[in-house]
Amino acid sequence: MRQYSSCRAGIQKTPLFVIPPFAQSGPFYSGFAVHDLPYTIPNVGTAHSHPSGSNRPSLEDLNHFSGYVSVIIAHPYEDETMGAYDRNGNMLEIKIVDSV
Repeated sequence: MRQYSSCRAGIQKTPLFVIPPFAQSGPFYSGFAVHDLPYTIPNVGTAHSHPSGSNRPSLEDLNHFSGYVSVIIAHPYEDETMGAYDRNGNMLEIKIVDSV
């Protein structure tokens, strides 16, 4: 479990990740329908990976933005290849405070 904090919107620790039901994945993709997420859990944002090596949000990422922050982890999926963005695609400062 990792906890993230956004310095732009104040400190937000997120110790809980929800794995969406009915998620689909393959060797080069993964996805889920946003409407399948439970509404009883506050949605701070989403996290997903980019196998291309770029952690910048794509136009599709911005069009399907949910919550306050989108965390994108790029190949090779290390702490250093992680980026966080607001709904306009502006990079947010994040700090990993716990890593397992």
